Amino acid sequence: MTCEEFIRNNRGINGGADLPHAFLRELYASISQNEIRISADQQQAAAAAGPVSGGAPVVSAVLWTDLAQQALRPRGSFRAADGALTDPSPAGFW
Repeated sequence: MTCEEFIRNNRGINGGADLPHAFLRELYASISQNEIRISADQQQAAAAAGPVSGGAPVVSAVLWTDLAQQALRPRGSFRAADGALTDPSPAGFW
């Protein structure tokens, strides 16, 4: 997916409004450089769960929790387009 496709796919997600393009470009770059990867065990668990009616694999609660926890691991912080610092691991999230 290109950056422009990413921006287009995220239209209207801010209470019906678009997020600033500069923020989305930074977010795209961050995601591109720090992909969330699942382990072989997680891939096997997802495959074992089988597809749902739409053909997409089912993600178990355990796998989803593990992926969410991976996303919270510190990898640095980022600045929103308005310059506000965003905490990558908000207190009380878990």
